[in-house]
Amino acid sequence: MICPYCRNEVNDGVKFCPSCGGDLTNVPQTEQPVQQPVQQPVQQPAAQPQMAQAAPVAAQPKNGKAVAAFVCGIIGALCCTYLGIPAIVCGILGILDAKNGKADKKNVWMAYAGLILGIIAIILMIVNIATMASGTNSTYNDIMDAINNG
Repeated sequence: MICPYCRNEVNDGVKFCPSCGGDLTNVPQTEQPVQQPVQQPVQQPAAQPQMAQAAPVAAQPKNGKAVAAFVCGIIGALCCTYLGIPAIVCGILGILDAKNGKADKKNVWMAYAGLILGIIAIILMIVNIATMASGTNSTYNDIMDAINNG
């Protein structure tokens, strides 16, 4: 018998086609196998001339120094820490890489922002150290008095 779904020959009496899994329970059984249609050979189209392909353009690397400057600058400015120094260094290097074509120019704003935030972080750190060294940090003194006096 011939499977009506995939046209493969199957044994009489089987309920499912072993090739495609089709349900053969309601298919009438035939004595002679049905001839499969003869396929005509497919003519291949003529070969097209090959066009010269341009060399793939290498993607510019991301500006990781700009991202590092931005992150260090934010943390340094918020926490008044020494992270302003690496923010300034990475900011300058990120700007130079973008100008020399070694890195993506889309994120050069991060390098500039990191540079500015790094300068702000250094200024805040110096002010914080000077205030603590002079003993005029009223907030610090108020907190210590509250802890000591209960």
